[in-house]
Amino acid sequence: MSDEYQLQIARKGDKSSLASSSAISSLVARGRRDAAFLTLHARAESEERRSGLLGWPALWDQIEKPTEDVQREAERGYAAAQFNLGWRHDNRHLGVPGVGQDYAEAARWYRRAADQGLAPAQFNLGVMYDMGEGVGRDYAEAARWYREAAEQCVAPAQFNLGIKYENGEGVAQDATEAVAWYRKAAEQGFCKAQFNLGLKYVSGDGVAQDYVQAHTWISLAAPRANLADGKRYAATRDSLAAKMNPAQIAEAQRLALTWVTNRRDESIAKEGSLAVRCNKCGERNELVFAGCVCASCSEALDRKWGSSTATDWLVTRPDSAVGRRVSDLVLLNTSYAQMKKYSWAANDADSRIQGFFRFRQATSEEVSHLESQPGAWSHASGARIIRPATPEEVAAKKRGDREWQIAMDTDQILLDACEKFGIQMSEHNVPVGDFQRIEQAAEEIARRLRQLGWLEELVKMTREDCDAVHAMDGGRLLEIVFRQ
Repeated sequence: MSDEYQLQIARKGDKSSLASSSAISSLVARGRRDAAFLTLHARAESEERRSGLLGWPALWDQIEKPTEDVQREAERGYAAAQFNLGWRHDNRHLGVPGVGQDYAEAARWYRRAADQGLAPAQFNLGVMYDMGEGVGRDYAEAARWYREAAEQCVAPAQFNLGIKYENGEGVAQDATEAVAWYRKAAEQGFCKAQFNLGLKYVSGDGVAQDYVQAHTWISLAAPRANLADGKRYAATRDSLAAKMNPAQIAEAQRLALTWVTNRRDESIAKEGSLAVRCNKCGERNELVFAGCVCASCSEALDRKWGSSTATDWLVTRPDSAVGRRVSDLVLLNTSYAQMKKYSWAANDADSRIQGFFRFRQATSEEVSHLESQPGAWSHASGARIIRPATPEEVAAKKRGDREWQIAMDTDQILLDACEKFGIQMSEHNVPVGDFQRIEQAAEEIARRLRQLGWLEELVKMTREDCDAVHAMDGGRLLEIVFRQ
């Protein structure tokens, strides 16, 4: 690649950008189009903030408990309760009766859980030292606690430790070490780390410059990010692609697809190793395809679908024996071999994330077909109805994906506004606080949603009573925004 087409990451205050090399003058002479590309902002991601409960299933048993019970268990030394009590003091938007925001108290309980080796508490304590909330700001202590959690494979901690090495905060500045920690988090699917790792490959800082690897990691980051960041990641990837030849782009796309496929297969294999029966026929036979189905069922599937050229599939699974409900899962751009694995993995979380579930009542024909298979209505039943998806079903899947993404990102906007204006949420998710502050928060939320172009979409989603709106925690505050 010639010098005039080289890219580099250039620091600009606390930001980075894709900037031209010393040969920029010759590029400008070639036209504004090329020059405009070289000024595209590609801001590196900064530290991840504190972790909540949803990412830690082992902590869920504490969520619904009264604060008095959690306090009692915390004082007895139960680490999960200590973390939960710290989290309640950390977040005023929770609106827990009798618990106000108190960063010092939050840090005290996080520390007690962290000293017992609880990784999320170690991470959150690291962030408190990083931000100087509840404790004095101390980058060395932040890095120390990040490392404790990172060594337990906590992806946000690995990412934040990479940032510390990137900036030389609390540790000696070391681009190679930053890349190493970004990579550990990126390989776990942490999109911010994937993006930063991609930028490192663009700049050649801490790793050999490699546009194929840069394109691969940024491509992986884009669909995993929220909508706003995903657009930014995709724009960076596409601008980088403009300086790559078709063979390089094809190789980057192949590497990205291989990474996704391998990760799904590993997830299926992990779940399948727990299975004792074929997920399709229910018999105790030797299992193939990562522990999903037996050889006999695999051959039957091959005879039915093996020659299919379909790339979009609809998988209908039983959801509940009560009322005979089913869920439809649409898998886009999925080969037959991949579909066979994902469809019969009983509890494959990554496949569920990649697909979109739509819950509905089963038709009489579907009930008859499903009940002809063993254990049809059990939680991990292998009963399935599979066929190529129609264009209408594919369109509904894409629409549903967008609705859920908007709803979840809007929930974060609502949460940030509550924290900024000191508003709590009651146990029924009703905003509690000074009326004027609630109105100010609503104005701030409306402004942000207009900037993103989501306000009208959210109004339409609410009017159509879509599932994504029902899943939002801040729906009552959003109603106030709509009334304005």
